[in-house]
Amino acid sequence: MEAGPALAVVPAPRTERPVRIGYARPSTARQEPASQLEALRRAECHKVFSEQISIRIKVRPELQKALALARQFKEAAPETPVIFTVHELKRLARNAAELMTLSAELQAGDIQLELHIWSAR
Repeated sequence: MEAGPALAVVPAPRTERPVRIGYARPSTARQEPASQLEALRRAECHKVFSEQISIRIKVRPELQKALALARQFKEAAPETPVIFTVHELKRLARNAAELMTLSAELQAGDIQLELHIWSAR
């Protein structure tokens, strides 16, 4: 009996949904985060961190917690896409250099950065 042709191994399609971690931060103490939170809800974030803190404050505890959770998800499930989602890039950094540093850290950890804009109009 002759052996049949070799079977090709076809990888299974990726079916796991990405894990989205959201971060919201109003610009001033008078602003409400409602529109940012709604945009992150529509982006289907698994967890959203929000803080009412000035961008001038260097240490933002909720941002640090959000980034730590994103890293934990990636470490626990390296094959699952992890996406750090914000409504506007200006919510993340005080200047372009800080934004580039944060972006590089996320990229090094294989975490995507997503901008999710939503308007009620």
